[in-house]
Amino acid sequence: MMMRSCLFTLLFGCLILGCAASPTRRRRNSEGQIVKSVSDENEYRAITLSNEIRCVVVSDTSTEIAAVQINLGVGSLAEDTPGLAHLVEHLIFFGSVEYPDGKLYTDHLEENGGRYNGFTGQTYTGYTFYVNNRSWSKAAKMLASMIGKPLFPKDMFESAIEAVDSEYRIRIRSDTRSLLTLALDLANPESRDKGFTVGSRETLNVTDIYEQVADFHDRYYSANLMTLAIVANDTLDNLEALAEETFGAIPNNNQPTPKFLAVPFPTEDKRFLGKKIYFQMKGTGNEITILFPINIKNYPSLRYIKYLMGHKGVGSIYQYLLARGYITTSWRTSSTGADSQKTALVIQCGATEKGLADPESILDALFAYLKAACGDGVNVQLWNSINDIDRLRFRFQDKQYPTSIAYYIIENMAETTDTRKYLGAPSERSLDVKLENQVQSFLQPDNFNLYVGSDSFSDTESKGSGPRLAKNEYYYSTPYLDTNFTEEQLDAWRNVKADPELHLPPPNNLVAKNFDIFEVEKDAGEFPLEIVSRNEDNISVWWFQDQEWKKPKTLVECGIYPSSVTRSAKASALRSMLTRMFSLVKDLILYEAKEVSFYPGVKFGYSWVVYVNGYSDPEKVEAVLLKTMEALSSLNFEMSETDYNATVLKPTENRFDEKDDSEVTIAFRYAERLVQEKFLDPADVKNIVSEITQNDIKEYVDSFLKDISVTCSAMGNL
Repeated sequence: MMMRSCLFTLLFGCLILGCAASPTRRRRNSEGQIVKSVSDENEYRAITLSNEIRCVVVSDTSTEIAAVQINLGVGSLAEDTPGLAHLVEHLIFFGSVEYPDGKLYTDHLEENGGRYNGFTGQTYTGYTFYVNNRSWSKAAKMLASMIGKPLFPKDMFESAIEAVDSEYRIRIRSDTRSLLTLALDLANPESRDKGFTVGSRETLNVTDIYEQVADFHDRYYSANLMTLAIVANDTLDNLEALAEETFGAIPNNNQPTPKFLAVPFPTEDKRFLGKKIYFQMKGTGNEITILFPINIKNYPSLRYIKYLMGHKGVGSIYQYLLARGYITTSWRTSSTGADSQKTALVIQCGATEKGLADPESILDALFAYLKAACGDGVNVQLWNSINDIDRLRFRFQDKQYPTSIAYYIIENMAETTDTRKYLGAPSERSLDVKLENQVQSFLQPDNFNLYVGSDSFSDTESKGSGPRLAKNEYYYSTPYLDTNFTEEQLDAWRNVKADPELHLPPPNNLVAKNFDIFEVEKDAGEFPLEIVSRNEDNISVWWFQDQEWKKPKTLVECGIYPSSVTRSAKASALRSMLTRMFSLVKDLILYEAKEVSFYPGVKFGYSWVVYVNGYSDPEKVEAVLLKTMEALSSLNFEMSETDYNATVLKPTENRFDEKDDSEVTIAFRYAERLVQEKFLDPADVKNIVSEITQNDIKEYVDSFLKDISVTCSAMGNL
C-alpha cells in the first residue's frame, strides 16, 4: 500500500491519543460541537462507539460517493522487526474469519466505482476507501471484519512480503526516505530501525515472522486505539447507527496508549548537533535542509515562527538569498513532532551552484534574519495579524471532497480530543509571550543541523564543490559525509550583525474586509453575459453572477490571445522559461495576496491567462489584479549570466529531464501532450534550452504581445 510521502510526517509522525475504559454502549460527545466554516453545509457528529473507537460521522447531502478512513494509533515505532507494522497492514487485506476471501472486499469496491488504500507511518496505520454512496456500509463491514479478525493465511505471507519489498525497491530512489533514515542514523544509531517504516525482504526474513505478525495484531489492534471518520449522503442518525453496526464489532482489548519518542534530534544531547552533512541526492538538483529541534512541553503550533521563516515578501530571507544567487525559487518551512514534548522547525530550499559551494553564507543570512525578526521577541501586532488571517481562511473554506474531509478529521483527531477542533478550527488562545519567546530561543547556532544534498556528490571521487562521501547510510545506502562546524563558525553566528535588508514582514494591506453577498442583478442569467465588446481593440468582458452558492468568493480571468501560435520545441522551452522568470518576481509582489487567500498568477501557454481567485471584496480584488499586472511587467531580462543559468535555464532543463520519473508519470505526460498540442519529445525541448538567451525570451514576449485579443471573465459574487 502507498505510504504517505510527506518528509516531515515521515520524519516524526504524531501520537494518536487514547480513550478511557470501555463503556457498554456508544455515546455522543458532550464536550462541544464541532466548529465548522460558515460556508460548510455538512452536518457533523462526534461519537464514541461501544468498543471505544472515537468516531466522527459527516452528513453531506451533495455527494454521490462515500469515504471512510480508520486509523490505528500505532505504527513502526512499536515494532522490533523493521517493516512488521507495514507487513501487518498488507496482510489485513487477505481476508477475515467472516470474509475468508479478501477479493470480496476489493471486487465490491471496484464494481461500485471505489478504491482503497492502506498506509503505515511511525505512529499510525491507516485504512481508507471511497465508493458510491449506496455501497459503503457493505465495504465498511468487510473492512472492519478484516481489521478486527484477520485470517493472516500463511500461504499469502510470501505475496505480502514481496509487496513490501517492492515498495522498498521503489523508494530506494527517494531522497525523502534517504534523508529520513540518514537523520535518524546520525542522531542516534539505536533509532535507525524506527525510521525505516517500509521494511524489506531482508528485514522480514526472520524465522518467527508468523508469530510476530499475530502478536503485533493481538497487542495493538485494539478498538480503543482507533479513530474513525465516515462521510456519506445520509442522516447523522443513520450514519451513527451504521458506524456502530460495522466498526463497533472490532474487539476492544483496552490496550494502554503507547508512548514512543520519534524525534531524532534530542536537544539534551549536543553530540548530535552542530553538524554539516553532505549527502548524494538520487534525484536531480541541489537541496539544503536546516533543522532546529525544539524541546518544550505542550509546545504551540509554531505557526508564528513558520510564518516568519516561510515569508517570501519584502524583507524576507528568501528574497535576500534569491537576489544574491544562493537559492532557487524552491523554499519551504514546516514543523514536525512525535509527542507533546518535542518538535522541530525544518527549512528546505533548492540551492544554486553558488549556494551549494558556500552553504555557510546561507547560514550567515539565516542567523542575521533571526536576529532581526526575533531579537526583540515576539511581535504582538504580527502575531495577532497571523491569527486573524487563519480565522478568516477557516471562516470561508471551500467545499472539500469526502476523502479529504475524512483524512483531515482523522489528522486532527490524532492531535486533540477537543471535538471543536476536529475540522481544524483556529485556536482561540491568547498570545503567550513567554512561550513564543521560548520557542524562538531554540533557533540558535548551538541547536541545529545542516544537510547539503546534490546529485553531483559522489562516493568515489570529489566532484565540483563537494567532498568525497566516505560513508553510507544503513538502509538506503545513501553516500554521505558528516562534519562538525568549528567553534569559530558557531561563534560568528552567535554574534552576527543585523542587516537592514532583513526585517519583519510589513503589515498586510490586502486582507479582505467586505464579505457582503450582493443582490442578484436583473441582467444576471443562467449563462455568462457579455458586458463589454470593443471590436476595434479586440477586447471583450464577460460577467456571470453567482446565484446558487451565495459565498463571498470570485474568480477573475483575463485571457490574452496572440494572432498566431507557434508549436515547436523552442516555443515550448520559451514558455517554460518565461514561467520561471515570472516566478522570480511573483513572490516579491504577490506573496501578501497569497497569504490572505487570494490566489493570483499568470499561466503561460499558447495563450496567457492572468487570474485572481479569492474573496470578492471589490477593492481588494482590484488591488490584487493590479499587483498581478505589476508582476507581469516586472520581468527581468538583464540578470547576470550566473543568475540566469541558475534560476531559469537549469531548472527548465531539469523539468524536461525525465530520468527520475516513473513510467506512469512519463506515460501520463505524453498522453497530456498529445491532447493539448502537437507531440513534443521532452528530450528535444531539454536540448534546446541551453541555446536560449534572455534576449530570446524578451523577443518572444514582444512578439506575443504585438497583435493580441483579450477576453476577460468575472465570475462569482460580483
